[in-house]
Amino acid sequence: IMYRNSAANQDDKRRLADNAPKFRGAWNPSLASPAVRSFVPVQSAYEIKRKPVQQQKAPAAPVEVAKEVEEVKPPSDALVNILDRKRDLRSFITADGTCKDRYGRLIGYINTDSAQAGSPEEGFWGSVDDDGRVTDKDDEHIGDVNLGTGFIKDRHGNTICELDNLGECRGHDGSFIGQFPGFGYRDMKTVALYLLIIDPNMYVTWADV
Repeated sequence: IMYRNSAANQDDKRRLADNAPKFRGAWNPSLASPAVRSFVPVQSAYEIKRKPVQQQKAPAAPVEVAKEVEEVKPPSDALVNILDRKRDLRSFITADGTCKDRYGRLIGYINTDSAQAGSPEEGFWGSVDDDGRVTDKDDEHIGDVNLGTGFIKDRHGNTICELDNLGECRGHDGSFIGQFPGFGYRDMKTVALYLLIIDPNMYVTWADV
C-alpha cells in the first residue's frame, strides 16, 4: 500500500510541474544578479552655434539744419555799397564807418577822419599815414597806397588793386575784383584800409585761387 501511495505522489508532482507556468526569460536563479552600471557624462563633440548678440546702437544725434541767412538792405545813407566780382552786393560801410557784409554781419570799423581800422570788438587793427604807408596793429608795414594814381600794393610791392575814377577795382592781373561806387582818389585811404585789413579776401583774383 505504501508503494502505490508513493507512486501516486510522484504522478501528482509531475502533473503539477507540467501545469506550472513557464518562465520565458533568459535569467534563472542560477545566474548572478545583473550589475548596476554607472553613467559618466562625456562632453559632446557637437558645437551649438548661436547667433551673435548685436549691440544696440545709440540713436544718432539730430542733425541741426542751418537757418537760411538772408541778405540785408544797406541803409540809404550808407557811405558806400561795395560790389563783388559779379557786381552783386558784397558789403557796405555806413556813415559812421561800421563795416558789414551783405548779411548784416559786423566785420570791422573804419574811421575815415583818422584813417584807422578797428576790429568788430573795436580793437585797433591798423592805419594809413599821410604818405600812404599802411601798418597793422603792431605797427608793422603791410602795404602802401598811392593817393594820386589809385594803386594799392602789399608789403612786397605787388599791386593788389588799381582804382579808377568810377570806383572799379582791378587786381594785379588786370581782372575786375569789385567796385566802390562813387569812390575816387580822395577815398583811397578808406579803400586801402578795407582791402588790406577789413576784407583782404576781396582782392584775391581767380589766378590766385
